[in-house]
Amino acid sequence: MIGQAASTWPGVTLIDAAEAVARQSPHAIAGEEFFYEHVHLNFAGNYLLARAFAAAILGSATNTVRLLSAEDCARRLALTDFDRLQVLEEVYQRLQQPPFTQQLDHDARDRQLQEQLHPLEHARRAEALEPAAALYREAIARTPDDWTLHENFARLLQNFGEFRQAVEQWRQVIQWAPHHEQAYYGVANALDSQGQSAEAVAYFRAALRRRPASIEARNGLALALANQGRVAEALAEYQRALRQKPDFAEARVNLGQTLAQQGRTAEAMAEYLEALRLKSNNVAAHINLGKLLANQGQFAQAIAHYREALRFKPDNAIAHFNLGNALSAQGDSAAATAHFAEAVRHSPNFAQARYNLGLGLAKQNRNAEALTHLSEAVRLKPEFAEAHLNLGVALAKSLRYEEAVEQFQETLRLDPDNAMARKFLEQAQALKK
Repeated sequence: MIGQAASTWPGVTLIDAAEAVARQSPHAIAGEEFFYEHVHLNFAGNYLLARAFAAAILGSATNTVRLLSAEDCARRLALTDFDRLQVLEEVYQRLQQPPFTQQLDHDARDRQLQEQLHPLEHARRAEALEPAAALYREAIARTPDDWTLHENFARLLQNFGEFRQAVEQWRQVIQWAPHHEQAYYGVANALDSQGQSAEAVAYFRAALRRRPASIEARNGLALALANQGRVAEALAEYQRALRQKPDFAEARVNLGQTLAQQGRTAEAMAEYLEALRLKSNNVAAHINLGKLLANQGQFAQAIAHYREALRFKPDNAIAHFNLGNALSAQGDSAAATAHFAEAVRHSPNFAQARYNLGLGLAKQNRNAEALTHLSEAVRLKPEFAEAHLNLGVALAKSLRYEEAVEQFQETLRLDPDNAMARKFLEQAQALKK
């Protein structure tokens, strides 16, 4: 039909994408060489079609114009391993939902995607940021007015917690594309993550002025309002978003979190369960529901939800941390310590996870390792009185009494009524003499 329609219009050239892809596919059947699944082209597929368009546009001039290779295109587009990882993870998440889970080849495709994801895991580590950022800076220097590059760079920075730099890039997007509501939404998210919720609200509202139907911006606005303690306004915005899109699982999770903070546990639980009914692989819903169950002493059910979260997102530090706490409550300290270690591995600046890991190692008489993590917990969170106390204990066990005295004194400075710190301080001072 499309071919027939194109043939009736003078001056119109038809690019037969299906034929172009099939021609380059084994047995002329398009598959995983050029597609993520049945619809979306991967980078190789997009490059193939770009060359087809270039050939049609340039005609005979194609012979004299050097087209960029796939590698050159990837470099100019700043396609990093982190970007590849993000796309593959999105595809993987989608394929965990019906109708894909009912397909005969689901398990094989699932294994294949995991094999593709594994070599890209390095891209989420802290040391991967600078090489990826350098690639973006090189590409932006070549085409500084390409707002898409600035947008993708902002997303990269935001994912690594570099919120101030992300804001700078989002503002570049606004400069080049003031109509693009995603830029205002991006600035707002980055500001909210830095605790600048009042300023974030203004940007979320700016995004909504440009696109009133943006449920993502409305959800973000509700989050920022909740962070300011403006609970009634936040709840109203969540409800507006859910009236627009009742199956918006992310808004349900955030609504549940706000309700839970208000002590409305039953309502919060209902929102989390509904979110999981709509999207069974929603990691945040599993984690938040697990936390509610753990608070009620239902550790077995909580553990099941944390494990589900980790099945979908194995690198989620919060899920590992919460699972460690639930296992510890059940008396499985060895397994708990292993999950605290995973939380630290995936989020090295997670002070509470460092602390719990240090305590777990100390219980296993691995005092030198415990010292490392307790010291790091104190460095990351200097006002953490309990971390100072237990660091002092670990130092005293290592016969480093003078340093232990300093930690017990710091504990008492932060918590003057801490009887345990006063007792240990007296003992350490006596042993030091």
